[in-house]
Amino acid sequence: MKILNNTFGADYSKSIPLKCGYVSISGSSDLGPTPVVDLITTVSGNTFNNPAYVGSNSCHGMLFISNIAAFITIRGNKIGHLSNWFSCQTTGIGIVNCENGIIGGPNPEDQNIISVNFVTGISLNNNRNMTIQKNSLFCNFKGINAVSAKVAIPDVKIMSENGTDQLGGTATPDCKIELFQTPQCSGCDNGEIYLGETISDNNGNWNFTGAFNNAVSARATTAAGVSGEFSSPKFVQSFNYTEPSCGQNNGSIPGTQFISGTRYYWVRNLNGNTDTIFNQLDLVNIGPGLYTFVVEQTAYCTKSYSIYLADRSPVINEQFVSVTHPSCGLANGNILSINATGSYNKVYWLSESRDTVSTSLNLLNVAPGKYKLIVMNTEYGCGDSTELYTLVNQSGPSLNTANVQVTDATCNNSDGSIANITTNNVTGSPFIQWIDSLNNVVGNSLDLLNQPAGKYKLKFKDQSGCDTIITPFYVIPVTGRITIDTAGKIIKTAGCRVNNGSIRNTHVTGADTYLWQNLTTNTPAGNTIDISNLSAGNYQLTATNTLGCSATSPVISVPSSVFIPIGVTGSFLRNAICGENNGILRNTSFNNDSNYYSFRWTDSATNQQIGTGTSIYSLGAGTYFFHATDSNGCEKQIFKGIIGAFPKPVFDLSVMKIDNDKCSRTEGKIKGINITGLLGPATTYTWRDINNNIVSNTIDLLNVAAGQYYLTVIDGGLCTIQSAPFTIINTNDPGIILQYDDQMIPRNTSASLIIKNFQPGSYFLYSDPGGTQLLQQNTTGVFTTGPLSADGDYYIKFVSGACTSSIVHVKITVVDKSFFAIASGFTPNNDGINDRLNLKIIGYIDVEYFRIFNRNGEEVFFTKTVNEGWNGRFKGMEQPASIFVWIAKGKDINGNTITDKGIFLLIR
Repeated sequence: MKILNNTFGADYSKSIPLKCGYVSISGSSDLGPTPVVDLITTVSGNTFNNPAYVGSNSCHGMLFISNIAAFITIRGNKIGHLSNWFSCQTTGIGIVNCENGIIGGPNPEDQNIISVNFVTGISLNNNRNMTIQKNSLFCNFKGINAVSAKVAIPDVKIMSENGTDQLGGTATPDCKIELFQTPQCSGCDNGEIYLGETISDNNGNWNFTGAFNNAVSARATTAAGVSGEFSSPKFVQSFNYTEPSCGQNNGSIPGTQFISGTRYYWVRNLNGNTDTIFNQLDLVNIGPGLYTFVVEQTAYCTKSYSIYLADRSPVINEQFVSVTHPSCGLANGNILSINATGSYNKVYWLSESRDTVSTSLNLLNVAPGKYKLIVMNTEYGCGDSTELYTLVNQSGPSLNTANVQVTDATCNNSDGSIANITTNNVTGSPFIQWIDSLNNVVGNSLDLLNQPAGKYKLKFKDQSGCDTIITPFYVIPVTGRITIDTAGKIIKTAGCRVNNGSIRNTHVTGADTYLWQNLTTNTPAGNTIDISNLSAGNYQLTATNTLGCSATSPVISVPSSVFIPIGVTGSFLRNAICGENNGILRNTSFNNDSNYYSFRWTDSATNQQIGTGTSIYSLGAGTYFFHATDSNGCEKQIFKGIIGAFPKPVFDLSVMKIDNDKCSRTEGKIKGINITGLLGPATTYTWRDINNNIVSNTIDLLNVAAGQYYLTVIDGGLCTIQSAPFTIINTNDPGIILQYDDQMIPRNTSASLIIKNFQPGSYFLYSDPGGTQLLQQNTTGVFTTGPLSADGDYYIKFVSGACTSSIVHVKITVVDKSFFAIASGFTPNNDGINDRLNLKIIGYIDVEYFRIFNRNGEEVFFTKTVNEGWNGRFKGMEQPASIFVWIAKGKDINGNTITDKGIFLLIR
């Protein structure tokens, strides 16, 4: 089939658009993977255009070919871009499920001119070997779209350019790379003017030289003739960003990934000001603004995406607030429907006395009083708050706390008070009770007198039908409190050999006298706030006043000055020769000015100074350390020289191991000493103690007591060497902390005390903690008491050689009757006091279950763990104040079943 030199898409006058003006060639309606029609097809020299307006119902594609097995040739056609026509074409050329063909060709007259398609210029779908060569594509939304399940579509990327005549990039290996520049419309995803071609090597790299002055794109074709899409800038957009808050530059846009292009950068726009951030993918520490990530593929070809970051400082919205005042003086008032926007991590309501009464936006179940909502971003230090809301009692008795007077306690004295609380609308004789933060009753009148500093709340109930009124905690503060603020302290380091350190700018309030203590030496260091002439160490300030109050600062460390670095870069060494002390060490160059340092040499064997300056002479075998001291008096070893000797033997202590004696059992050892350079076959080894007594004649010293020992080695009678003393110490730690379990037994039965971490030795059982009244002794660690009619305390220790462990206490509890002990009420208000209703027992019970039910018979809590309790929540919700039922079951120490039940009150 041949379609040659036609005009499609208009009437004979070429001025009226035709909705049906396109060409479709289909080998079959079956779009299976194998084409069924072997039809050689040529489409050449034709003009395709649709002059309908974009958006009209006449928009369509121009040339479609599908399911053809024979070769397809499409050359010299013009698709779109007719003068003075506003094109309405969707796809220029569409080829589906075909085997072989070529679009374009090697000669100029072969090229197809394809433009102004608002979907794609060439669409290749599930073909095998379709070659695209030297065509001109421009002003298309996308020049080429190529996908296939039959062959791999080649890829090409432009990654570098110099702006004039050099391009480079990567592609599928061993491909022909065609390059184009596109001066019209967008320069991306199209190729209008053919520049030339190159190839990609075995690793996929390619380079091209050729002049260009517009946007450039590339396209790859494999050796088998499979063509791919035009290159374009590519990236992976970030969807994970953090907006800034609190007016700070604490926003971020991480996760953007660059894939291909010749350059990428961020453009930031804020308040009409624009700046550019180059060569950075992740943005951190940024403020509000519009951020646009841009990837270029040579000039005039860019793709981008934008993210707008707004300041997320917290803001409270009170427009729809709903206030419910309390009644009966109880905590049943509410403040609802306040919301907050922005970034915040802390929400809390404060009472007039500065107590936190809620940590949610809705304030529920509060007493008459004044309350303020605060929303905070604690990470960056900003927030918002409301004015005080006043909740007024509507009926029944109430407490008037507006004129409450709190008198401070002085230091640790019990002279504080809370007074001037009055009552309104009281019926009959009221119940009055003050309790402290530990729930202890401390008063029974409206005025609370003679109390130490602390937190106190009042319980009040008259003889009306209203329930008990419980105030928030009132705080009795301390007069004479001393504060020490070291946040702005200024510390001057101490010289390494000069006591010139100091601590300044510590702020103290409320104190009359001061004492600094050097904790390193445990000596006084000064009696003023600012102190100087300090050595390096740890210091702590204690401040006192005439009221008897005192405060102690954190420990403040005054560091030592740091050595100013200098290193040896050149040195000369000569070993000792013929067993004489004629070795030489000379340091010839340094990496810092040596005129600002003093130097000394020490012998590692004695740690004694043997010379100054940069050189030492007349050295025997050994290791010598070179020390430098800077202008601050700080010294550091900066060089080590090792002088060898011939033929004198040398001790090798690199793998020596010293095993200390333990419990004075003569188990000490010194092993792993090697001798190098020994002469002759006969070598003697002699170990002596510090008193020169011979203790061994082998190279390894075994089974000795604590002490100092040295080794003398003689090699064939020619050379004698002697080691420095080695120290073996004795440790009297038996290495065990005895582990016995406390026990609970029936009355008038025996208890067995069984060691849990046995090791060989002697065990002693005592009746007193001082270990003076011995009951039993054995080597098994297992003791059996006689029948016990009352609780008993036993004490056990372990002895091995000279080692004795600490005495451990074992408690034996005897029981007759066991029962459940459940409280009659609790207050789960998160104040740290009585917040849980716990499972408690008297005696011993192996608990089978402990269950709690509400009035509707729903089980709201279950456990079988002693001392575990209910927090007042069910299915994540706080339960209202009400009466609940508990039931429990278990077995006592004699195996008898114990069941019990009861009720309790949840108080809000």
